[in-house]
Amino acid sequence: MLDDERMNKLEERVKKLEDEIKNMKQEKENDRKMKADKEREENIYKMMRGA
Repeated sequence: MLDDERMNKLEERVKKLEDEIKNMKQEKENDRKMKADKEREENIYKMMRGA
């Protein structure tokens, strides 16, 4: 069995990695939303120019 100190360090590393994964997923979602917003703006601009 691992001693408490090593176990705590491993738990900290796992927590940091989980947080990193969560942040990466959030960034990916934000990028997707920004792209969708940009496309929407471009479509509105095209419609206004065409009208």
